[in-house]
Amino acid sequence: MKLANLSDAQLLASVKSLCGQDHGDTDHVTRATRRAVFEREGERCTFTDAEGNRCPATTWLELDHVVPRGRGGTKEPGNLRVRCRAHNLHYAEQTFGKEHVARKIRERRDPRQRRQRGSMAPPADAHAVADSRADADR
Repeated sequence: MKLANLSDAQLLASVKSLCGQDHGDTDHVTRATRRAVFEREGERCTFTDAEGNRCPATTWLELDHVVPRGRGGTKEPGNLRVRCRAHNLHYAEQTFGKEHVARKIRERRDPRQRRQRGSMAPPADAHAVADSRADADR
């Protein structure tokens, strides 16, 4: 049975059973959830323009929260969708404002800025880790 044919509740139950546990309230989206969402979306950006044309991007894909985590959104499959990096950034700027998004990107790339703001959290993704390591080597 294809995961795309399951309801969100069935998909979530399937993901939890694959993982063998629920990861609680952490920010982590499990690999199984990620795979399920990517399969459901056909491994393609889900953005559609005003005319209903779907973005053809199949590279630089990211998980996007329909209701952003910063506004109470969950990591449940029903709240996740696949977006290309450009459309994910576009949605974030529409939701939180360009200045806020630009500041968050700078903080991820420069760990010193995060410490200055009082947060010792690690970078949220592998790209930020690679960028911060590259900056340290310079």
